[in-house]
Amino acid sequence: MKLDFHVHIPLSIQQYYHVTAVQAGMTQTTELCVFPGVNHTVTEAMIEQLIVWVKQVKLQGATDGLYTFSPQ
Repeated sequence: MKLDFHVHIPLSIQQYYHVTAVQAGMTQTTELCVFPGVNHTVTEAMIEQLIVWVKQVKLQGATDGLYTFSPQ
């Protein structure tokens, strides 16, 4: 997969999503950690690694407690 741009998700949007998801009652298995002085951006390589990981999770038929990812 090749993207023609770099994806930058502003920290404020990440924080908004996390707070909104928690308020909506969505179970969160992660904690949003903000480290001062760290560039909180997402690169093309990170997205590619995430897609590979999601495919592996789906193949294993994993669940996060709310959703079941089963191979199809």
